[in-house]
Amino acid sequence: MRNMFGAAAIACAVAVGCTAGEAREGQPLSGTAAVIDSALPIEEALRRFREGRTEPKALLGGVSTREGLARGFVAALEARDTAALRRLVLSAEEFAWLYYPASALSKPPYQL
Repeated sequence: MRNMFGAAAIACAVAVGCTAGEAREGQPLSGTAAVIDSALPIEEALRRFREGRTEPKALLGGVSTREGLARGFVAALEARDTAALRRLVLSAEEFAWLYYPASALSKPPYQL
């Protein structure tokens, strides 16, 4: 019997929640948020991400290659050295120009 009341309460909550934000026919919802289209081509998303950022010439923090960055990351993890890990964190600029374009996530089929 208790489960039946619980199920009825959930059904009521769902029904009220589904209609609470609906506008009357022909009337817009008040406080409607702007539409955001997240389905952008990689090139456009990267262009927007890079906007207002300066292209770095090389990795910062004393590491000169992606391999060196990966090796330093593994070594810092093994040593449990959080200070070393913090030094290896990529800036947004490093990510946008030096890491992401060569990443498998920016190429088919993963770019979806």
